[in-house]
Amino acid sequence: MVARKQGFTLMEMLAALLIIGILAAIALPEYKTAVLNSRLSTVVTNVKSIANSLELYHLSMNGYPNNDLSNLDIDISGCSSSDGLYVCPNGTVYAFGISDTDQPVGGFLGNKQGLAYIQYLKEEPTVAKRNQRECWADSANELANRVCLNLEGVQQGTNTWRSDESLGHTTAVWNVYILP
Repeated sequence: MVARKQGFTLMEMLAALLIIGILAAIALPEYKTAVLNSRLSTVVTNVKSIANSLELYHLSMNGYPNNDLSNLDIDISGCSSSDGLYVCPNGTVYAFGISDTDQPVGGFLGNKQGLAYIQYLKEEPTVAKRNQRECWADSANELANRVCLNLEGVQQGTNTWRSDESLGHTTAVWNVYILP
């Protein structure tokens, strides 16, 4: 009786590696999207908390603080308040009063993620924007745009806004998605 050697042939090994490679190529982009979705959901929750605190401040003081979040009774875990911003160790930055004519609360994912979540307040000066929620994505960042689309966002246009390292982004052209 002839003894047979146990093991895999070269073709079997190559076929297994090919299958693993194909699965990894399919899963990796979805994994990156899921991670960014998760980070954005944290930002959304924190922006809602800040917006609620701003509305309570507005009710008690009959006005909003001048682009300053430090007067609010809110604590975002791990983040520190500085220069009217909440800055977090992971690079996420929260801001209020992004422009002179708008009064939104914004959460910008740092580390050049190219993604932001904006929520306008109930007493927004522009009536059409009151309580409106937006997802902003760097126009050159395909992953960030995919995340905004995953939130069922409808692209409204673009916003050419200054790049600002203190807010954790360097882009100047954002795709703006209106959220339901």
